[in-house]
Amino acid sequence: MLRQRIYRGRVEDFALIQLLYDREDKHEIARIDCCHGTIHWHLYARNGDVLVDHGLIREIPPRPNGVQVADTANDQMWDRMLDAWIDNLGRWHRGR
Repeated sequence: MLRQRIYRGRVEDFALIQLLYDREDKHEIARIDCCHGTIHWHLYARNGDVLVDHGLIREIPPRPNGVQVADTANDQMWDRMLDAWIDNLGRWHRGR
């Protein structure tokens, strides 16, 4: 799942969320997002444990440079999430 907020044609805020749908339940596996001035990641386990909470990837400077950083990072983090997809799913099942 992808959530973006655009400012003057650039991605200002985003969240990339890896979900697993199991019958009628939806489980969040991993997320990379930007808020509180950082780009960071979260990892979750099947039992509900939070494996990583706000793992820092990069600081975001204030505007106007921050919009450029977030816009560029959006594409980079998309690639990072895709590369880690299978590992994240395995980690979620194992719970570590």
